[in-house]
Amino acid sequence: MRITWLILAHRLFVYPLLFLAIRGFAALNPKLKRYFKVRKGRYWRKVTAPKNAIWIHCSSGELEYAKPLIRRLKKKGEKIVVTYFSPSVEQALNNMPEIDLVLPCPFDTRRSMQDFTTWLQPKVLFIARTDVWPEMLFQTKKQKIKAYLFSATLSDENAKIKNHLTRIIFQHLFAWLDHIYCVAVADADNFKQKLNIQQVTISGDARYMQCLYRLHSLAPLELQKAKSPSIVFGSTWLEDEMVIFPVLHRLQDLGFNCVLVPHETYPKKMLLLLQRLKEIGQEAHLLSQSTDPLNESLLIVDKVGILANLYTEADIAFVGGSFKSSVHSVMEPLAAGCNVIVGPEHHNSREALEFKHIEENGIHLVHVIENSEDLYKIVKKCLETDMSTVRTRIEQEVEIKNIAAKKGLELLVQATI
Repeated sequence: MRITWLILAHRLFVYPLLFLAIRGFAALNPKLKRYFKVRKGRYWRKVTAPKNAIWIHCSSGELEYAKPLIRRLKKKGEKIVVTYFSPSVEQALNNMPEIDLVLPCPFDTRRSMQDFTTWLQPKVLFIARTDVWPEMLFQTKKQKIKAYLFSATLSDENAKIKNHLTRIIFQHLFAWLDHIYCVAVADADNFKQKLNIQQVTISGDARYMQCLYRLHSLAPLELQKAKSPSIVFGSTWLEDEMVIFPVLHRLQDLGFNCVLVPHETYPKKMLLLLQRLKEIGQEAHLLSQSTDPLNESLLIVDKVGILANLYTEADIAFVGGSFKSSVHSVMEPLAAGCNVIVGPEHHNSREALEFKHIEENGIHLVHVIENSEDLYKIVKKCLETDMSTVRTRIEQEVEIKNIAAKKGLELLVQATI
């Protein structure tokens, strides 16, 4: 395979500058220190490469998109090697028994990538969502290893198509992929029309599969069921709480139990939170100190890792981050059947953007609010509606997405044959 202007620029200028920048910041960042620590020498040569394995690359949080594919391929009897970019996902990968070998992705240099792909000689390479590297693709193409990008998105605001230069770069880069599997029609259209990449198929959003799998796998909380309707305020920040707190009393007067799950749960944060609530005359109980948590009028959750459980017990979910900078996961409460409320900062969430346009019995499946009074009015309106039909509609819409993702997953599996 001939060396192109892109790979030449990457080798001589782009990657050396990026490498030096990361190396410089590593002195101040423990994660970046580990990034270099685990990549000393040809570390992959210290272990035996599984024969005829499938190589899956996940940068970090992209693992959530890859988990259904990993489980499906293992069920098929495949050997699986997963590489990662960020050390933050290392532990999660090591905890997956379906994976045969976990390795940090080599530096994207000619020498490292050439040796790694020669050593591994995988059947195919699957790249989850975004983390596409020039040398990685150049070497797989050179060695006739098929490479696929899956769960890919390309919105109108994506930096890859924002200007003429980036369009040229990514058009050239994506052309080295054998196929791109997109989340939605709009993504496929942008790949085809904006980047002139035609080897594109719509395969759905694998996170719906992962979300439902996780919900069905949750260990029960073993708490008494709530006797009143409940609203969970999930993963909240100070900016969200400034909107929530002024109407807590009024929400309780409507008959709702309120469950507040702060994004940060360290002891100092809990003390400050309780103090702020006390100043507005609001009595609250910590989960760690309550004997009947789900029946407290206001419960403060001072434990991590149970938000998904709480969504399954809730009628309404307010998702935090939406008054700060970007909303947290909207898909998780939707998958649990909750009617969802978000603030103005929700445009990073495709689910929020899509489900806010869907109605059932005059109720949107995702509500967008601007202030405390909006929050109260929406909750009051929900209370006056048959919420069981709304929940059913949410579950139906989620299942439609789940079925589409399952069909898309089989397309990926067929690509390994």
